[in-house]
Amino acid sequence: DAAGMTGAIRENALLIVSAAAIGSILGASQVLLLGYCNSIGAADGIALALGLNSGASLVGAILIGSKSDWRWGAERRFAVAAILFALLTIPTALVSGFLPYLVATTAAGFGIAPMFIQSNAVIAERSGGSARSAAFALIGGGVIFGISAGSAIGGVAIDAAGASDARLILIPLALLMVLPILVGAQRAEKRPTRSAKR
Repeated sequence: DAAGMTGAIRENALLIVSAAAIGSILGASQVLLLGYCNSIGAADGIALALGLNSGASLVGAILIGSKSDWRWGAERRFAVAAILFALLTIPTALVSGFLPYLVATTAAGFGIAPMFIQSNAVIAERSGGSARSAAFALIGGGVIFGISAGSAIGGVAIDAAGASDARLILIPLALLMVLPILVGAQRAEKRPTRSAKR
């Protein structure tokens, strides 16, 4: 109902913002990848770059998804995963040439799926039942909104600065992504988990 959804939005506000910020990087990165590869005459390598980025994300998902004996709570794991993703994303804005860019985008891919796995773990720790379903829906909506916004940002940046310099927009986007996640992790240290409330 409306009251339940309002409560879910209020409870997961930081996660929704974080999801939108993550989505903005993903959307911008895709547009910038296409633009940069075309600008350096490496259009034939676009499929390879996208494939390696997605494949690296899959490998990251397998490595992280197979681990269950975590010492940290989900919020802290999410923060670490986000910081790692941000650090891996920044080189894609700075390197020059197709081969270094291919390596950078592949490395960045390793951070994508683990970050989503940990964000889902945050929801699982925080809520259950219909509240959990609402939270997953809101986070998914945040990611989709972010991808759309990021794609637009990437396109505007390319028009304004050219495909190479436009990649620099990923640096502030990465920093803005980390901020709400760190705030959420800090708040989680003071908040009991759902299992602790029982």
